[in-house]
Amino acid sequence: MSPMSEVLSPSKKKVKVGLTSGLFGKVMDMVEHGLRKSTVFSGVPTADIDRFVKADGPALRDVWTAFLGKRFHDFIGRCVIPVDYGEPNAIAKAIDEGKFEWKYVGLAPESIPLVGAGKVNREVHEVPFDKIMYNCDLPNALKERGKELGYANGFKFADPLTALRYAATLPDRQRKYPLAILFTDVNGQLWYLYLHVNVTERGLNVSQDSPDNYWGGHVRFLAVLA
Repeated sequence: MSPMSEVLSPSKKKVKVGLTSGLFGKVMDMVEHGLRKSTVFSGVPTADIDRFVKADGPALRDVWTAFLGKRFHDFIGRCVIPVDYGEPNAIAKAIDEGKFEWKYVGLAPESIPLVGAGKVNREVHEVPFDKIMYNCDLPNALKERGKELGYANGFKFADPLTALRYAATLPDRQRKYPLAILFTDVNGQLWYLYLHVNVTERGLNVSQDSPDNYWGGHVRFLAVLA
């Protein structure tokens, strides 16, 4: 049976999800075509190839599946990220696991708000606007962009822990585009969390901000369903 199923989208319409048998067939046809074009196996005794497949096949399957998943996440611009809000020192641990080569965190990790409880799977979207965006306009802009894509309540900023987990799960994304979120601390002060590249080093910057500040059109904003 195909793993494809039907679910209700946030707009309440039934949409098909998952890989169908037809899509499996397309992927495997492309793999077969690539292997048949390869000269690596030309003239090699079939028995040798069989021994290789039996010995390395499972490991190659796992590597190939992980690679395909990463390419898919890169292509589609969204990814489901598991977030554990109940983990002790969750923010500090997420910063460490992000393995940033450069970082400035102007707020103590324990003072960065946890906007959630328990273990949650967050569907994170990278939202581009391709123009200058002011902080004061971003919440409504994200909401409207999400609605345009069929999500009934639109988008809102991903919370800091989700953004950090996204960076740890897909560390190369910030090399392609700077990624950012806005959040407020317990005193209502606006902050930004910015994932970028400083020359060649992956960087994390958590700093105070102002509603009047703005972002260039090259920045993408991490959002979740509102």
